[in-house]
Amino acid sequence: MRRLSTRFAALSLSAQTLSDALETIARGVADETVAKRLRAIAADARQLRERLHRNAIYLADVTGIEGRRRRSRQALRERVERVLGFFENAIKRRGAAVDIDIPTNLQTPPLFPAELVAILSNLLSNAIKFMGDKGRIRIASETGNGSFRLRIENTGDKVDPQNSDRWFEPFRSTTTSVDEALGQGMGLGLTITRSLVDEYGGTIHFVSPSAGYATAIEVEFPRT
Repeated sequence: MRRLSTRFAALSLSAQTLSDALETIARGVADETVAKRLRAIAADARQLRERLHRNAIYLADVTGIEGRRRRSRQALRERVERVLGFFENAIKRRGAAVDIDIPTNLQTPPLFPAELVAILSNLLSNAIKFMGDKGRIRIASETGNGSFRLRIENTGDKVDPQNSDRWFEPFRSTTTSVDEALGQGMGLGLTITRSLVDEYGGTIHFVSPSAGYATAIEVEFPRT
């Protein structure tokens, strides 16, 4: 698995090199039809690069010493920052602002590292897709009353908390558009996330957002 992670990283770099080369060639081609096709292939290479990059980081996480343990407490801010790295290009392309309101010393309840990465990836991917250009995302967490809460809020498209359970149903995709870096959802991200959260005795639901945000989703775990 660790070798596979290294190979993914190498392939990711090769895909980026290919994309850059195609863009350079396209700029020197007089035939606009050919140039447009070259740019489309370059975009496909960038999408491949993003997927390989995310897989490389994910495998490095879950195959390390920490990833092979049973449930463990993890530094939440560090995990969030690492997962945001998966989506770095998508965030930059949208001119987005991300506010991480999580203390550096805050640790999660005992969780499997791979499952925490999956939860964060699914939720942040949705927030990035729907925040709009020059949008904002806020990621916050707090503890109290025997619970640990994680909240992710974004601008852009609004989800009504009163009618939001349908988005957790299988194959209920939140979008039909294909994003160059994020791909097109199959409608399983929130279903899988709820299943993972349930395993820890937690809950996940859309809630009323803070002022200035359109949508908020909150995960709550028992603080054991």
